[in-house]
Amino acid sequence: MTGALTIYSATFMRYALAVSPKNYLLFACHFVNEGAQLTQGYRWMQYNQWGGRELEMKKMAESGVEGVKGKVEQVVEQAKQGTRDVNYAHDEHKTYYDTFILEVGQVVGLVGALTPEVTEGLSNTSKLSIASSS
Repeated sequence: MTGALTIYSATFMRYALAVSPKNYLLFACHFVNEGAQLTQGYRWMQYNQWGGRELEMKKMAESGVEGVKGKVEQVVEQAKQGTRDVNYAHDEHKTYYDTFILEVGQVVGLVGALTPEVTEGLSNTSKLSIASSS
């Protein structure tokens, strides 16, 4: 279509000046159309015949690799953050457990001050729970 419109506009530019009186408005319209068609023809040749398509495909492939690389980095960072969250939860749980054991030890010490028989029974129980948790 571009080739046909290029020939059409060139032909009628010539006839716009060949008629009497000269039709400058018709000439100007076909002159602008000729320029537009030549530009479109050049763009088509650049893309289809002079390597423009291959260059665009190469750019798309490179941007695709960069996009995938960015996604992989994002997923790895999310995995690292998940690991940090799990470690934090584990540390927090361990802190609560240690605090509990410390408080049990304090209770055993207080009760031991009162009755030595109870102290011996409680300290054996706390030793068992500490040994089973380790």
